[in-house]
Amino acid sequence: MAVGYFTAAFQSAVNPWTTLGPLAIVISFSLLVEGLSDAKRHKNDDETNNSLCVIMRRSDELEAEAGAERETDLADGKDIIIDHNQSYAAWTRNDSDRSESVAAGTDKTTRICFQKVRRMDIRQGHFIVVKNREMVPADMVILASSAENGSSYIETSSIDGETNLKLRTSPHLPKKVLKHLRDGTPLDRMESVNENDLAEEMNNARIETLEDAARRVAQFTALSFPDGVCVLLSPDYKGDTDIHDGKNLQRRGSMMDVLIANAARDAGKDYLNKGVVTNKNTRYVAALTTEPPNPHVNTFSGKLTIPPVEKDGPCYDIPLGAENILLRGAVVRNTEWVIGIAVFTGTDTKLVRNSFKTPSKFSQLDKLMNQTVILMLCLMGAIVAYLATQAVITTAQEFDNLWCVSSHCRMHHERAGNDHINVLTLYNLVHFSTGTWVSIKIRPKSGPTCPI
Repeated sequence: MAVGYFTAAFQSAVNPWTTLGPLAIVISFSLLVEGLSDAKRHKNDDETNNSLCVIMRRSDELEAEAGAERETDLADGKDIIIDHNQSYAAWTRNDSDRSESVAAGTDKTTRICFQKVRRMDIRQGHFIVVKNREMVPADMVILASSAENGSSYIETSSIDGETNLKLRTSPHLPKKVLKHLRDGTPLDRMESVNENDLAEEMNNARIETLEDAARRVAQFTALSFPDGVCVLLSPDYKGDTDIHDGKNLQRRGSMMDVLIANAARDAGKDYLNKGVVTNKNTRYVAALTTEPPNPHVNTFSGKLTIPPVEKDGPCYDIPLGAENILLRGAVVRNTEWVIGIAVFTGTDTKLVRNSFKTPSKFSQLDKLMNQTVILMLCLMGAIVAYLATQAVITTAQEFDNLWCVSSHCRMHHERAGNDHINVLTLYNLVHFSTGTWVSIKIRPKSGPTCPI
C-alpha cells in the first residue's frame, strides 16, 4: 500500500497509515512491556553485584589501596594484631595470657582488618565475614563462627525451597594437634593420652570472639605470610593433590564435568611444578584443594592442608564435605558472625551452575494463539492470491462484455495497468486490516498477564 500510495508503480487509494498506525501501536506496546521487564532485571542484578560485603585483609594493603573502605562495625574498626611467636589457641584458653604490648609493624607481627568490598569484587581465597541474617555472597568453606565448635545455621529456601534450618560446621584439626597448640605439649608425648580425655578437654573450650577467630584463621594463611609457600610444595607433605578421579565424577555428573576436572588437575600439577626453591626457613601457608565447579548442591569434596605445627612435623589433611560449605544464596541464621574462605565465585558457584535461561514469557495459550494466527495468515494469503489471480483473468476476458461499465471506466482501466497488483492490494486491505483489529483486542489482555 505504501509503495502504491507514494509511487507510480501501481494505484492505491488507501492511506497506508490507517493500517500501519494500529500495527505500530500494537508492536510498540509489546516492546514496552519487554523493555520494562529487562530494565527491572538489570536493576536487580546491579543491586546484587554492588551490595557490600566484608572480607579480612592485611592493613598495609588496605592503606595502600586508593578508595578502600574499612568496616567500622567489626572490631571497632581497629587493626587486629597477630604475634607470630604466640600460639593462636593460647588466646582462646585464657585472655590474661594475651600479650597486649606487642608493637604493631614489627617483623614478628601482622596487622589485619576488615574491609568493605562489593560482591562483584570477591575472588577465590578471600576470607569473608557474614553476619546474622545476611546472604552468603559466594560458595565458601566455613572456618569459624560465633557458635560452639565453629558451627552455624543457614536457611536455603532460595536454593532448594526448604525453610528448615541446616547445620554447617567448620573443619577441625586432630585433637592432639589442638592440644599442642593450646598448651604447647609436644606431639610425641601425647601417644599415651586418652582420646576421650582429649575430646572432653576440647569440648570445654570456650566460644571464640571475632578477634580470636580472625587471629586463628590468619595464623597459617597468606594474611600473615604474604610471601609464604604453599604447603603442597613442602618436602614433608606426603598427601595427594587430587580430590577425585574422572570415573567417579563421570558417574555423578556430565562429560563436561570430567573435562573440567581433568583441566583443573592439570593446572594444579603445573602449579606444583613451578620449581619453587624451599629451605629450612621457608614459611608454608595452608592450602585448600577442592573439586572443580559443578552444579551439585548437595555434595562437596575437598581438603584443607595445614602446614606443620612444630619443626620437622608432619602436614595435616582435613577432609571437607557438604557439611562444611555455605552456598551462595543461603542466609545465615541464629549465628552472630561467620568467617569462611571463598571457594567458588561468580558463574562458578553452584547456584549459578544450576540456573537456566529465562523461560519464555508466553503461556501455552499465547503460543497456541500465535500458531493459529500464523496458520490463518498463510491461509488468507493463499486465498487472496488465488482470488486476485482469478479476478484479473476473468476481468481481462469478460471486461468488454460487461454492460454495467461506463466508457469513462473503460478508459481508466486501459491506462491503469498492473491489474493483478491492484486487486491483490485491495483484497489484502480487506482481509488483513480485519486481522489487525483482532490482534489489538487480544494483546492488551494477554500482555499484562505475562510474568515480569
